[in-house]
Amino acid sequence: MTTSIPAVDLVFIPPITNPILKGQSLDYIPVGLLALLASLSQHGYKASIYKPQFRILVDQDINKVCKDILLSHPKSIGFSTWCHSYPLSLLLAREIKKINPEIPIIFGGPQSSALAGETLERYPFVDYVIRGEADYCLIKLLDIILSKRNNFTLADVEGLTYRNQQNDQKISNNFPAGFINNLDDLPIPQYEKIYNKSSLLIETGRGCPYHCTYCSTSQFFQKSYRTKSVERIINEIDYCYIRLKSKLFGFSHDMITLDKKFINNLCHALKQYFNVKKKKFGWTCSARTDCVSPALLKVMAASGCQGIFFGIETGSERIQEKIKKNLDLVDAVKKVKYSVSQGINSVVSYMAGFPDESREDLNKTLNLIILMSLSGAIPQMTLLSLLPGTPLYKQKVSELKYDGKNSGFVDTIVPDPVIDIVQEDKEIFSSYYYLENSAIRRESYLFISSIVNLLSSFIPSLVLLRDRIIKDIRRINILDYVEKKMPDYLNIDSISEPGLFFLMDSIRKYLFFLKNNKLHVVHWEIFQANFIRASVLIMYNNWQVYRVPGTSRTKRISQKNYQDTIKVLPVWKMFESNYNICNYINFPSIHTNDKIPRKGHYSFVVLPISDRETEIFNIPRKFIRIIKNLKDTSVAEFISNAKPDLEEKDSMYLLRRLIKLNMVEVLSQKIMDL
Repeated sequence: MTTSIPAVDLVFIPPITNPILKGQSLDYIPVGLLALLASLSQHGYKASIYKPQFRILVDQDINKVCKDILLSHPKSIGFSTWCHSYPLSLLLAREIKKINPEIPIIFGGPQSSALAGETLERYPFVDYVIRGEADYCLIKLLDIILSKRNNFTLADVEGLTYRNQQNDQKISNNFPAGFINNLDDLPIPQYEKIYNKSSLLIETGRGCPYHCTYCSTSQFFQKSYRTKSVERIINEIDYCYIRLKSKLFGFSHDMITLDKKFINNLCHALKQYFNVKKKKFGWTCSARTDCVSPALLKVMAASGCQGIFFGIETGSERIQEKIKKNLDLVDAVKKVKYSVSQGINSVVSYMAGFPDESREDLNKTLNLIILMSLSGAIPQMTLLSLLPGTPLYKQKVSELKYDGKNSGFVDTIVPDPVIDIVQEDKEIFSSYYYLENSAIRRESYLFISSIVNLLSSFIPSLVLLRDRIIKDIRRINILDYVEKKMPDYLNIDSISEPGLFFLMDSIRKYLFFLKNNKLHVVHWEIFQANFIRASVLIMYNNWQVYRVPGTSRTKRISQKNYQDTIKVLPVWKMFESNYNICNYINFPSIHTNDKIPRKGHYSFVVLPISDRETEIFNIPRKFIRIIKNLKDTSVAEFISNAKPDLEEKDSMYLLRRLIKLNMVEVLSQKIMDL
């Protein structure tokens, strides 16, 4: 007897529909969808969020995903759209309409909001687009198309773009919905629907009042800066801690530090809450460097702030002014250095490829990246993507070119169906295109962004050599140096990651240059560990591409499943050192002036904790032989091979630890979650 699955009123399709990397796939759902789930539930609608199960690489995969989406018998389907997910969202929507022409398709989010009219004109399988914040207008729309309530018509739904049946199917754009002034009026988002409950995004506010020409955030929220009340944010944290045991929170708001009174009050309340709970909590956020001060950063660190994302974008004062970012770069360096000194993991983001960017402009950015990295800040770089609705898009969209190479916000792997649809329309899919620069080759931009993103693994070496690099870097034009050496790596077929080997050779040559200047051998040990870290990240990201998403694995091991198979995951490396360099690698900025690490014989394992970060662990002596000889085997053989170093209970402890660290997985015919 087949049990029927009850229909849901609406299934949300998240903007990650093609899971490649762990950090961007099954463990991530936009907090805005969780807020919408709560609002819909409050008004009597049953909604869910689709969990991506299949990778989309060829046309046939699209049909497979659509059938999976329709298993819940949704009465309507809503797509949350970002620039990089837009092609797949449209391809899925088209296939769903083929399977079930009657099902209403609703688009929302930043990308479709900026392209509402164009989307309905060019893609007839999309029925509605909700522009801007959808918390209230989505409910009105469902009241009409599902509940058939006669209180109002489509013309009454603020922020809705649709085909007007009373006007020959012409596209109608209703009056904008405006913004929700008091965010405390919204119900608490359904955080329990998130997959990774150990670390959650908490919606603390919306909107940004700045006018950066490349950014779509301020347009989507109509430049209306708002925050939830301090009391409400603490309530949401408490909600997640009590129900989900979460203790690490990412505060979702681009400008949480804009209002100094608010952020100081929030930090005070967080500190009080954490003290009452007597648990170690942590939080992260995004901020502009001109919206923090040393005093505020100190308060933030004391209240549990573990990480800040700073968008600097460019090291050129001229480009800062042109893109209306208008940061004081000298002040920015001071703020980032102070943030790092407070133990805050500080990520600094840059862009390259702005219109009319000169070689001098880009070289200034590269110099700033090195300077920030020497303080322990982690650099990231994307290449400029023109996002619909932004001033740069309106000015330059006609000049875009396509070469199929990934940059900016584009996914790591672009499947064939996406390539086909992207080439049909540069206006809709502008983030997959680039602006040509007569002074700097596209090849140079791609190579530079690659080495900047790999640079984070080498931060410990850079920090230890800080004073010497600052003195020597003044004599080098970094852009010229990179372009001169670049062909040596790009033209060798056997080098799969040319950026990594460029960095490795450049730092190694510099260490040889310093060798006669009393350079301690520990610098070489740390350099070796840095190279292994970068290699592990590349290995991890490549493995994620080919691995089947959503693979089940045991969470715990019992004595009843000795015949289960232990499979070693190819995402970590073990290495040995003559110095105890673990703390130097994991916390370089804190240990810069410490004495040389203790000498001895140490073993470490490097593990990825995301697609951008690794962590190094010290291996206890009694586990070294077992980990060094780890191979695919059965649980019973693993226990046998661990003797005589470990008793059975210690072997089982080690196996549980290896599973938790994602070094191995245990597979069985019937997965046990004991």
